Amino acid sequence: MANRVAVAIDADAKVEGQFVDAAPAVTLKGTGKGQACYSAFLPGLTYFKPALPKRPVDRSSRDDSLCHLVPSNFDPGAARLIGSLADFERPVLASDPLVETTIIEAKQGTCITLNNWSGRPIKHLQLTLNLATHDPAKEVSLASGKLVHVSRKTGKPVFTLDLEIADALILR
Repeated sequence: MANRVAVAIDADAKVEGQFVDAAPAVTLKGTGKGQACYSAFLPGLTYFKPALPKRPVDRSSRDDSLCHLVPSNFDPGAARLIGSLADFERPVLASDPLVETTIIEAKQGTCITLNNWSGRPIKHLQLTLNLATHDPAKEVSLASGKLVHVSRKTGKPVFTLDLEIADALILR
């Protein structure tokens, strides 16, 4: 374990996580109408570290070279920490956390791009739409032409589909 500099903890700060040696790793402190979170480490690098193999970086064209690697074995604890501070409802919630979604809205309809970073095909991926401005039940399709099943859960549209690498959900 690396040496750490001793840091005085404010009496109002709440320790949310500790290192193995019981030193504070994550603290929260209320301030005004919000709160501040302090991490005594770099959560983004902690999230990413287990996803990269410990070997020299290479630029070859071999199938096993790092230039072809799609990292997917991220640290789930760091992911929870990073996402825990965001107090908002995502516009699109994917059942697999390694599916990236982007919404493109236009007068012709809405396109939700789907990028699968898991490194494997995902069967029965569920996408819950939290957009109050759109009722997608009129016409729903995938750019790939594959099947998509539409249902509702707690009044919100849920789309179920199989995703290999990437696709786009088109709502008109």
